[in-house]
Amino acid sequence: MYKHLFFLDSKTLDRLTPYILVLASDTIAFNVFVLTCVSAVVFNFLNSMLALMAIFIGAGYVVGFWLLILNENQRAN
Repeated sequence: MYKHLFFLDSKTLDRLTPYILVLASDTIAFNVFVLTCVSAVVFNFLNSMLALMAIFIGAGYVVGFWLLILNENQRAN
């Protein structure tokens, strides 16, 4: 169903597309993902350490989100 949604020969994106769509379906997680990217770009002009901190904080939130999803899936099964 998600085959070749972004690029025709990108197997990596074909595998990641369902996860990206699930992340986008959760408004809070998607907003944190976008804010992380924007913050990293803006902070990179000020100080590269701030950009790195923004990436780690945002990545921590997204990883925490996925751990919750996996935990809920294991409980359902």
